Amino acid sequence: LKRNQPSLYQWLYPVPGDWHCMKTLSEVLKTLLWDGGLHELASICGFKREVTKWQDIHSLLISLLEALLRKILKDVRAVNEVLFEKIAGDWKELSKVFDSSRYSG
Repeated sequence: LKRNQPSLYQWLYPVPGDWHCMKTLSEVLKTLLWDGGLHELASICGFKREVTKWQDIHSLLISLLEALLRKILKDVRAVNEVLFEKIAGDWKELSKVFDSSRYSG
């Protein structure tokens, strides 16, 4: 990403081995958590894809993180509208970064 669009990703600092770490960690998390409720949580959150490869578990974990963050934002909004607007603005900026880089490599 940074090599192809340096001006857009000037803030990004590559970490050697990060892909391998993500791959290994995804597989370990599936092994540790799948029978502990991760499977049920995936179906509750609407994750329809069969989870067989590390890419699937990574995608599932991203989906669960997004669902968790949406729940947090909803709760914050219920408590404090001004704080919500600030957090929602930050979330929109962060979402743009994730959406533009998702599976583009």
